[in-house]
Amino acid sequence: MKNLLLLFGHYPIPTRVERLARLLRLAGMAIGVLAFFVVVAMTAPSLPAPYLPPDGAAVSPQHPLLIGFSPLRVRLAAARLYEIPLDGPTVGAAQAVEVNLVPLSATLPWEPIQIQVYRADGNSLLHPDAFYYLALEGDWSSLALPWLKVGQWNAVYQFATMASPKPVLPDGPMRPHYQQPITLQWDTPVTGFSYRVSPLVPSSSTLDSLDPRRAYLTMLDYEPGRTYVVEVTDATATSGVSLKQSFSFSVVMPKPAEPRLINSAELRLGDLLILSWDERIVDFDYHLDPPELSTSAIDPVDQRRSFITLQTIRQGQQYHLTVTAAGAENGTHLKQPYTFMFATTPALEVTETTPGDGAFGISPNQTVCVTFSEAVADRVAAEHALTISPAVSGRFEWSSSRELCFVPAEPFPFEGEVVARLAGGLKSVRGESKSYLEDDVIFRFTIRPDKLIDIDLRRQVVSLLEGGKVVVASPTSTGVRGAETPVGTYMVQYKMKTARMRGVTPSGARYDIPDVPWVLAFWDDYTIHGSYWRSGFGFPQSNGCVTLPVPVAKELFYWAPVGTPIEIHY
Repeated sequence: MKNLLLLFGHYPIPTRVERLARLLRLAGMAIGVLAFFVVVAMTAPSLPAPYLPPDGAAVSPQHPLLIGFSPLRVRLAAARLYEIPLDGPTVGAAQAVEVNLVPLSATLPWEPIQIQVYRADGNSLLHPDAFYYLALEGDWSSLALPWLKVGQWNAVYQFATMASPKPVLPDGPMRPHYQQPITLQWDTPVTGFSYRVSPLVPSSSTLDSLDPRRAYLTMLDYEPGRTYVVEVTDATATSGVSLKQSFSFSVVMPKPAEPRLINSAELRLGDLLILSWDERIVDFDYHLDPPELSTSAIDPVDQRRSFITLQTIRQGQQYHLTVTAAGAENGTHLKQPYTFMFATTPALEVTETTPGDGAFGISPNQTVCVTFSEAVADRVAAEHALTISPAVSGRFEWSSSRELCFVPAEPFPFEGEVVARLAGGLKSVRGESKSYLEDDVIFRFTIRPDKLIDIDLRRQVVSLLEGGKVVVASPTSTGVRGAETPVGTYMVQYKMKTARMRGVTPSGARYDIPDVPWVLAFWDDYTIHGSYWRSGFGFPQSNGCVTLPVPVAKELFYWAPVGTPIEIHY
């Protein structure tokens, strides 16, 4: 015993309890190690996950694309990236991006391993305004007693990049108000932007302090009405994303509105005076010379048009329209008054009547016609406007769009006056230009008597017929050879109780006969008259006139009124 103590020194011998405690500690350690290996063997490997913002938030294009997974458990074999642009000419078309994978070393052995994805050509991996698919492939391993477990895995991840700032532009050119800045609207808040103006003019820009999606550009010393092009070359959103590509827009700088009269031709009754403006207007004022009652309005659909309605109008009148003031929507005002001249269409007129006013010796079956200065718009209204007295039955006919005729079905009374009246006024006859007869048109004519003077040159007899029956017959002397009495149908034009007649006979002899009695003229200087210087009748002996015995000529004078028809024949 003593030798042992010397060899090993004084060392206390463990008691039974201590030996039991040691055994329990060793058993616990063994159970813990065994549990660790069981857990490792039963736990599935964690799959790779790209380093993305939570809740599906968009990724900044400058953000690195990292893939992380547990150390020694998963091996990344391949990664494929597909880009789908959300704007531009290839919207919706997936494009494969060739990428390289670069592992990043972990600081501690138990920290997750990360691999960064790079574009193979060295350019930026991600672009703004795009949607991406990331496809991963690899294998995994797991320690499982009594052997090592391995397997294949693949996964697809989707994410989008932040949008670049974009302008919200109108379809056409911008048209700012007078002395107001140009407003440039963005779809996202911006921290600033750069631009240039062509043609070059002094300008300045600011951002709205309350809404950074709105910017203002003020142009100084511009030419009114000129179109300028503003090119925005750069802009940065509050997210840090820059403008993807430059853009430009046109601006038409405000100028005072100037009117143009659309109605260059004659203004028709009831038509509007139309003024065209080169700017949208909100009000205007004017006056007419000579004055007329009128109203005005601005076209609610196109404020570059305004209308003036003449409530009273004179036909065939020349007017002066002076636009004295106008306010444009862009805030400008009319620089100076503008005066325009226009005329109204002439009044509708009756240019011809048949028979003419005052005509006599008219046939009782005469068709009555009126000819207008222009085509008639409403023929029924024109027919209602024409009345004839005394009234006889008949029908209306239109030989053209300008001529209205009444064809009697029964004769007018012999030797009576017929009065034709065409009513005027706005509610009567209207021309196609909306013109109207300002006054009634009245014309009169006299129907011939129921009498006829029949002159038979072969028999040298004058017969007076009344109601178709001969009431008087007398020998006559008509024109000699070389001065024959004209054949045809005539009528008594006028009558003279006496006349002086002078002339030259076919033989060259001159004559001058005073106080020729009971003269009835029928054509040119041919007449029927009494011949007190003749001793006999029944054969030609005059210089062309129809000569009668004085008593017969006197009876004829009082029997035949003006207009009595004359038939001269062989």
